[in-house]
Amino acid sequence: MKIQIKPSTVHKNKSKSRHGFTLTEIMLVVVIIGILAALVIPRIAGRKSSDIATAMREYRSGAWPSSVMGRIAKGFDDSQIDAIAAWFAAQPE
Repeated sequence: MKIQIKPSTVHKNKSKSRHGFTLTEIMLVVVIIGILAALVIPRIAGRKSSDIATAMREYRSGAWPSSVMGRIAKGFDDSQIDAIAAWFAAQPE
C-alpha cells in the first residue's frame, strides 16, 4: 500500500502557519509601554526652577544615585543647569 500526499494539502498547512506579529499586536505593545513610561517617569515641567536646578546639581555631584541622569548632568555647568531648569519650569504642567 502506497501513501500519497497531495501537493495541495502540503501548501494549505504551510499557509496556515504564522510568522511575525500583526500591526495591531505591535501597536498594542507600543501603547502599553507608553502608558507604563508615563506612570514611571517623573514630570518636571512646571516645577520650581530652583528645585530642578538643585536636583540636577545633586545628580551631577553623585549625591543622588542614578544610572543615567548623573552622567547627563555631569555634561552641564551651573549656568547651563540654571537655563535648563528655567526652561522646564516655564513649561505647562
